[in-house]
Amino acid sequence: MRSTSVRWHSLSRSPPRLREKIHASVGRGRAVLLILSAYLAVLATVTLAPPPISRSNGYSGLNLVPLVYSARCFVPDPGQPSTTAFCLHTILGNVALFVPLGFLVLLAFWKMRSAWSVLAVAAVASVVIETLQWVGRFVANPRWSDVDDVIFNVVGALIGYAVARL
Repeated sequence: MRSTSVRWHSLSRSPPRLREKIHASVGRGRAVLLILSAYLAVLATVTLAPPPISRSNGYSGLNLVPLVYSARCFVPDPGQPSTTAFCLHTILGNVALFVPLGFLVLLAFWKMRSAWSVLAVAAVASVVIETLQWVGRFVANPRWSDVDDVIFNVVGALIGYAVARL
């Protein structure tokens, strides 16, 4: 407790411009945390709410083989409508969904400056989402849990990280 009061006491004796910079930085940090919280709430809603339409057509499933289903999705099925647009939408949607995470993690947590930190946060968040989607199938929430989603989510977070580093 004493070290905190000493720190703030020292701050009150610092030059006015330095105090203003510190207070502005704290305000910016709070704003970034607020935006990050809002983003996480939207992310949870988008990824965990029952989908209006799903590639599973109401059936849930689990894919643990990386990139095979995504590659096969582009191969036309004779007699069936093309799924190319759906596949691109799914892949690009998974990438785009996590771009803000990579950007906001870098801004919100100054100790997480490395790409490895952002990769770890994105991987954990994505695995948690996919696990909850898989568990949700047992309570009438037909979602497809897919390792490809984890891969594309991490790619998106790394793109966000790269943009934030510019």
